[in-house]
Amino acid sequence: MPSHTEILRLLADSRFHSGSELGRALGVGRGAVHNAVHRLIGEGLEIFSVRGRGYRLATPVEVLDGERIRAGLPPAVVGQLRELEVLEEVDSTNSALLRRGRGAAPAACLTEWQSAGRGRRGRNWAASPWRNLMLSVSWELEAGANQIGGLSLAAGVAVARVLEAAGIRDVRLKWPNDVLWRQRKLGGILVDLAGVLGDPCLVVVGVGLNLALEPGDAAEIAQPWVDVREVAGESALSRNRLAAALVAELLQSLEIFARQGFAPFREPWLERHAMQGEEVVITADGAGDALSGTAVGIDPVGALVLRDATGRQHRVLSGELSLRRG
Repeated sequence: MPSHTEILRLLADSRFHSGSELGRALGVGRGAVHNAVHRLIGEGLEIFSVRGRGYRLATPVEVLDGERIRAGLPPAVVGQLRELEVLEEVDSTNSALLRRGRGAAPAACLTEWQSAGRGRRGRNWAASPWRNLMLSVSWELEAGANQIGGLSLAAGVAVARVLEAAGIRDVRLKWPNDVLWRQRKLGGILVDLAGVLGDPCLVVVGVGLNLALEPGDAAEIAQPWVDVREVAGESALSRNRLAAALVAELLQSLEIFARQGFAPFREPWLERHAMQGEEVVITADGAGDALSGTAVGIDPVGALVLRDATGRQHRVLSGELSLRRG
């Protein structure tokens, strides 16, 4: 049976293609084409079926293409990248790179669909197949796990820079790992690591970016959200060009982070801090205690600095806390 990707590549121009034409191109019968098309419909793609004309996508879809993404990378990044893989489906791109281990880094993994995509604190990452960006990059940190403070914030700066270069204004960052547009979630970051404290370790930075969310998938998101389709228009950005820009910026940022730590990213992050100077409430997951006060910045290792009503300052480390407006 033809894969989803093979059928979708032929339909991606949003023109009518008969079942016979698609079958000849793929060396299969019309029945196999019919079944593959209906599986794509089941994944949320709107495909018209007209007797005598065939199948047509309601709107064009740009399938991720490893060769196009690699061609869009700067030569310096291509020279250091050991592997760039584009998958039709995977449990999660972070998990895929963790399984490859240290010897495969630096590497990049992108996928059209994740069966077990993860957000922060074990939550599922909701995304519509074929229309969003889910990718991860890996790097080896010689200084080990004790060097990763602020890494998710540095990755947020990288994502914001790519979006801004693509013409999207008003991008903001919410501590510790959300990318916002006008206070609605546009993307998120997840950092994983493998290694022993104090020894060289593998870090994997995953990025999920909402390009075009379908209503059924968006219903799983438990906070205000937005996608690039709403911000920039239906076909304003190429998925492959945006993917290449994200891979390049993340790897270049990881290289800087490995040499200099969080310091070069602190001011750029603060410039985009979504809640700087605002009253906020921070609660630990599963706990009733809450800490309220004014968000006054972040410290040199990426901890949120909160000033309470008495004027006392508190450092809040990322990982197990949530942040919302007071």
